[in-house]
Amino acid sequence: MNTAKIILGALLLVFSISFAVDVSTCGVIDTPGTYNVLNDLTTATGDCIVINADDVNLNGNGHSISATETDSDGHPIRYAVYVTEGSDNVHVDRCTLENSMVGLRAGDIGSITNGLTLTYIVARSNGWGFELIDLNGALIEHNTAYENAEYGFYMTESTGNTLQYNNEWLSRYGGFYLGSSSNNRLVGNTARQNGYSMTEGIGFSVAFDSDNNVFDSNIASENRVVGFRLTGTGDYVPDGNVFSGNTANDNEFAGMQLIFTGTGNRIYGSTISNNWNGGILATQSPGVEVGSNILTNNGHLAPTNSGIMLYLCDGYIASDNEVDGSPNGIKILNSGMGTLDNTVISDSAYPLLVQDSTGNQITAITVKDSGPVLLRGDATDNSITILTMRDPTGEVIVDIPIYNGDYEVSIATAPAAAPDGYTALNRYVSVLNEGTGGNMQLVIQYQDSDYGTLDESTVTAMLWGGSWSVPAQELHMGSNGVLMNSPGFGIFGLFAGVPPEEPPVEPPVTPPSGGGSTGGGSSGGTTHAGSGGAVHIGVPYVSSGSTGFGGEATTPSCSSDDDCASSATCSGGICTAVEAGSSCGTFEDHEWVDFECCDTSDCGAGEVCKDNACTSMEPLNITPGEGINTEASDEGIGRLLADIPWWVLTLLLLMVGGGIYARYAMGREQPPEGEEGEEEMPPAGEEEE
Repeated sequence: MNTAKIILGALLLVFSISFAVDVSTCGVIDTPGTYNVLNDLTTATGDCIVINADDVNLNGNGHSISATETDSDGHPIRYAVYVTEGSDNVHVDRCTLENSMVGLRAGDIGSITNGLTLTYIVARSNGWGFELIDLNGALIEHNTAYENAEYGFYMTESTGNTLQYNNEWLSRYGGFYLGSSSNNRLVGNTARQNGYSMTEGIGFSVAFDSDNNVFDSNIASENRVVGFRLTGTGDYVPDGNVFSGNTANDNEFAGMQLIFTGTGNRIYGSTISNNWNGGILATQSPGVEVGSNILTNNGHLAPTNSGIMLYLCDGYIASDNEVDGSPNGIKILNSGMGTLDNTVISDSAYPLLVQDSTGNQITAITVKDSGPVLLRGDATDNSITILTMRDPTGEVIVDIPIYNGDYEVSIATAPAAAPDGYTALNRYVSVLNEGTGGNMQLVIQYQDSDYGTLDESTVTAMLWGGSWSVPAQELHMGSNGVLMNSPGFGIFGLFAGVPPEEPPVEPPVTPPSGGGSTGGGSSGGTTHAGSGGAVHIGVPYVSSGSTGFGGEATTPSCSSDDDCASSATCSGGICTAVEAGSSCGTFEDHEWVDFECCDTSDCGAGEVCKDNACTSMEPLNITPGEGINTEASDEGIGRLLADIPWWVLTLLLLMVGGGIYARYAMGREQPPEGEEGEEEMPPAGEEEE
């Protein structure tokens, strides 16, 4: 600017404090101030409004502005509003820019334009809605661009600008474009239905060496190609761009795509759904980070498409994602030294494919209601841990520390019942080899609750091949797993050994407690023939291999005498009966013990059998004329009843009763001659009376 322009601009600024300039025709604004558009403006030659000064506020008051001049092919070649390079602190507000080559152009390459503000502008039916070049610190918000032939918002060589809450749709190439532009923020914008063919139509595009831009809470939907694309070329690759909390849905190729990018680019916290060929597709993008995204029903157009694909992306980090309903859940192709963890993949024909990739750490992956995990080609030195596979039949958790070859790993159902002596832990996995050769280490994990009260040391893996067989393996007690080296192929199951049944426990032997025709009720397993030949029978011992009650054969097994009944000893692993030493006795501590007696008939005169010992019979304590003392506990009839056999009691009762009867039958007993009786008999006559 020359000195005269500066002075004139300063004067107009002073006057503009008290009043605004009305604009009714197209022209050039070259002094600061506020300018109010009074009516629709249009021109067929040149640009309509040119702002060539700092500190200009153009208020369109909702009117339309257009520049309709065209080239020989009928294409517009002019700008509806043009903010020239170097014009700082310009604000354009509330107008409709249409039917021009560019609705609003601001700046030019080689000269920075600072502090531009664009608000509530509609740019429609132009070549470009907004063309923004070499801007710094601009605020572009609440604007609308639609039906433009190229892009809705096109920004290049610009730094530190904010584009927020703008809406765009139905442009040929795309909604928002950043080329060689860094440190910009795009927040809450919408780009939809862009593109006239499958090679055109990107919601948000970041290209060349555009670094450290932030895309937050934007929506890209129904675009013909991609919702969000980050791409570089040659030596110009974008680094450090962050896509957070965005939504990409119903785009015809992919939700988000990275092609030939630099490092430090991140996609996280986004919702990506119903994109025809894939959710997130990254190609030759080392160090890309993909985290905490929810991807649903992406790639349904073809069976080879993916929810997430990482191709030639060494050092990638993909974590905490949820992928549902894609033909291929996650593909890792030709990518090394990456990390995939804490991810849930469901309803996928092939939930995880690792192919031609080396040195990846894959952990805590949950696969639900899906087909097999594919490990393909020269994928070596990859570590897979805590791969959880679930379906309505159950769950299995495996680790694959080492593999080399082509494998398919999936949850399986039980092909047969558990073999004899084992119980199933209901953990089954299928491992198929799709190539020739190769080797694998496979760990099948289990929980403490799986084996319950069984011995954990008996947990083993078996391979089904028409029958269950046990491959070489070892328990990993610390991680609750069974490790197999080169285990073979087929269906594997986990089982725990069931302990053998213990021998039946025989009833305890109780020594006889008194006399009687049956040995006092002895249950010691004895037989005894008394003096009268009576046989006393207790509960007999059923020896090993013999036939017991009911005719059932028993075969007790043992490792020591303690495993056998008291009437047997352990011999050669079999409980063998101890031979009875006499006809009266019992078994104690695996030996025969003779009793002194089993009933009173075994004892001498004046003795009774008590507690298997002969005891002297005590005299009766009966006093004539005083009756029987029924209260004494150790004397009289109570002692008699306790110590004398029943037949002795019966004899005594008969003798006493007989004497009493004889006395009264004879009338009275006659005293000896010469002595008077103690009692006279009544006269006979009186007796007859």
